Amino acid sequence: MEMEYSKDGVSSKYYQLSKVGCSDLNNCFSGRPISSDKELTFNINRVRSIQLMWDFVFEENIQLVKSGIYVISFMGDNYLEFGLYYYDKGDNILDHYQFGLWALFAYHYIPSFSETNINQWHIFDITEKAKEDSIYVIAYTIEQKNSVNKEQKYNLLISRNHFQTIEHAGIIYTAIRLREGQSFGDFEINEGVNILAFSRCRNFTYDNLRVYNDICFERKK
Repeated sequence: MEMEYSKDGVSSKYYQLSKVGCSDLNNCFSGRPISSDKELTFNINRVRSIQLMWDFVFEENIQLVKSGIYVISFMGDNYLEFGLYYYDKGDNILDHYQFGLWALFAYHYIPSFSETNINQWHIFDITEKAKEDSIYVIAYTIEQKNSVNKEQKYNLLISRNHFQTIEHAGIIYTAIRLREGQSFGDFEINEGVNILAFSRCRNFTYDNLRVYNDICFERKK
């Protein structure tokens, strides 16, 4: 899980936690940052936000229970990579995934953008800066009066960063990786693009992969 935590109510610190559990202390819970072997104790009243970031994939026959946008983490050519896909409820995780089960590690779910779930998205701000190394998914449309080819339509963000783009129900989704401190202002946005909102998840890192491998090892015992 990813957690935003504030001890003083002003500044925040971000944690990615594994092995979250109960604590002997009142109003507290325990968790181990994935980059550490040390278990920490947190006060519930100091948590600003907490959410599940990645669902690990251990089995081939995974039927997804929600329709929407999925960011999938897998091993590329000797490094961690991500893909962007749309799945309907009941689809198997391998239905659209093109790289083989051996390389697939985890997925992150985002509901398709609509007026009914707009509260699960964030308002786009050109000055938004990544607090951590993260993957940002931007939902947008193209003005009908603009005559653009498919390549121009999907190349919303002109950058050297790796990006993935899909389209569903008239809305285009582009996923890009932002490094800590990088902002949307670092990208050139094509004319005629109507940005609706954005969502994000922490980048799947080698620390995540270490936890994944630890769980795989325990499952085999």
